[in-house]
Amino acid sequence: MISRYKEEGAAEFKLKMLGTYTQRLLQDLIAIKEIKEKLKEELKNMEGVEKALKIPGVGTITIASIIATAGRVEKFRTAKDLERFLGMDLVPRESGQHKGKRKISKKGNGTARKHIYLAALAATRQDTSPFHKYYLKKIGKGKKPALVAVMRKLLRTIYTVWKNRLDYNPNLVGTGAPTVTAPVQ
Repeated sequence: MISRYKEEGAAEFKLKMLGTYTQRLLQDLIAIKEIKEKLKEELKNMEGVEKALKIPGVGTITIASIIATAGRVEKFRTAKDLERFLGMDLVPRESGQHKGKRKISKKGNGTARKHIYLAALAATRQDTSPFHKYYLKKIGKGKKPALVAVMRKLLRTIYTVWKNRLDYNPNLVGTGAPTVTAPVQ
């Protein structure tokens, strides 16, 4: 009889704890939503960012992650400098006589790279996205190298649109031409 009472007390305690955790989770979700709204407001005030947010897969978290890691993109002379800073530049995998495939250096901030990776995934999953077509064009080398190519293309596109404050042109992604057009005046 006593063991049964202890078991029932433990179950009641677990339910109370679950309720407490649920309340905390809901409060955290509300706080996250408020933070995201404030972040959107701050990003709208930065020149070039509103145009970069029109790129498929790119959202406020991606842009905020780049800003948190690298600061303003204007300080980088070229998109390759930004790639190097974030650790997305390609380096050879060599050791003595062995020469392997190239890989990204991963010298930069992993969090920013993760958000660019997630943005690239989102962009490649949209059938109408030019980044999906670019991914399919690069898939012959394998899924991972193709996704890294999309990540790098996406970062170069963000850089160009943001720094030059130009309109994003989806028809130019993957053609070798700049992925922007002159602003409409």
